Amino acid sequence: MGSTLSNPIVDKNTTENILQQNDLIFVSSSMQGWRIKMEDVHIIENNIPNFPDYSFFGVYDGHLGRETSEYLGENLHLNIFKKIHEVGEENIEKAIKDAFMQTDSDWNVKSDSGYSGSTAVIAIKTPNDIVYIGNAGDSRAVMSVAGLAIPLSEDHKPSVEREAQRIIQVGGDPHGVNLTRAFGNFKKWKNNPNKGPEEQIIIALPDINSHKIDTETDFLVLACDGIWDCMSSQRVIDFIIKDIKLNKDLSKACENLMDRCLSKEGRGVGTDNMTIIIVGFLHGLEKEKWLERISNRCINEENN
Repeated sequence: MGSTLSNPIVDKNTTENILQQNDLIFVSSSMQGWRIKMEDVHIIENNIPNFPDYSFFGVYDGHLGRETSEYLGENLHLNIFKKIHEVGEENIEKAIKDAFMQTDSDWNVKSDSGYSGSTAVIAIKTPNDIVYIGNAGDSRAVMSVAGLAIPLSEDHKPSVEREAQRIIQVGGDPHGVNLTRAFGNFKKWKNNPNKGPEEQIIIALPDINSHKIDTETDFLVLACDGIWDCMSSQRVIDFIIKDIKLNKDLSKACENLMDRCLSKEGRGVGTDNMTIIIVGFLHGLEKEKWLERISNRCINEENN
């Protein structure tokens, strides 16, 4: 949201790491693009006290300021693992939901403006090879399984029937919002004192999905809507596979994907901030062998 620059800022903030003990390779990259400010925040955390061999990934797409996304980057993962400690590892889904709502409530007390907001999509990879996804908003999680895009989240927009009906049931107009779930936005969309946190027009309650990693599970993509507004889930998966085949480089695949989505004229789609995390599942392979494995996946050439 917001005005645009006369020329985009295309510098990339890219980081790549391998975590052999967790059988992971992962890269994150972000680009301000045409927007006047960078409001996205992302986090990768692999050193979690009391939770060895867990990994956490989060993409937070801020709007009307960066305050809410920064707060999530500092606090949401801590609250999630605190809740997991309280309710037990067998109740991770409940822990994620409770932590989302608790974090939003805490932010309501601490927030100065009450107007800024942020979507959130997070992933937790457990030692027993299950990936849990929590999503509130229109950032998205997509798993690549043998080259096929498997959705692990649903965009929370008023065009989704269940989201529209929920807003109508609480007395709101779904045509008046761009998003139906997000953190923050307290003064405008969460200001009904007669209704609880899950009954406001915009809520932070996430949907939870999970995926058991098997031999065909290649990589997970977490990204803000700056990516998904420009390309479908399958097209993003195809692009990453094709770019890895060409360049044998996961970081370049991230950066080239953002360049591909960037608007040339500064209008319409492709003008938003862009952030992407790719989490690759090594299956015991060294980096070069894993990249070769991905290169050999089939690509839907009609999408490219």
